[in-house]
Amino acid sequence: MTSCATQLRELLDGRLTNWRGLPPDCSLSAIAKAFGGVSMLDASARLGSKSVSCTRSSAEEAPLTLWHSGETILLAECDLLSTPVPMPSFDPAGIFRMDVEWGAATLKGGEMLTAARGLSLIVTDDANVVTCFGFSPMSAQDYLATRRLRGQRLTPLIPHPIDGAAR
Repeated sequence: MTSCATQLRELLDGRLTNWRGLPPDCSLSAIAKAFGGVSMLDASARLGSKSVSCTRSSAEEAPLTLWHSGETILLAECDLLSTPVPMPSFDPAGIFRMDVEWGAATLKGGEMLTAARGLSLIVTDDANVVTCFGFSPMSAQDYLATRRLRGQRLTPLIPHPIDGAAR
């Protein structure tokens, strides 16, 4: 396994304490080789308030979603929902808490950002990490501008007539 794949495996296994950001050799082809290939999910994804253009792909053999520009991985999302891990203990001085829009609900303070480590965690009210995002270390402002997922609230379901039938 490449060092990139080894690092991402640590995130997938919930070993978050030593994470220090995506390594320089983290490429889409390295991920494809280590995790049985990748499949493109969205060719026109966007990240951050600056709407950074990228592609969204998933690893074939791991719950890993990648936002990338060509071979360069911008953001790696590790889904830990089926096996949540306890929130690690980090120095509170470098942590920013933000609300997360999750479907039609908001998880108050649910995103714990440690941008200098290249790590953002989605944490439940009972202090379990259900998702983590790995990226290259940067400032919190740069993360918000260029890496944070652009959450969108779901709109209420409005039934539409099918085949002209009235409802």
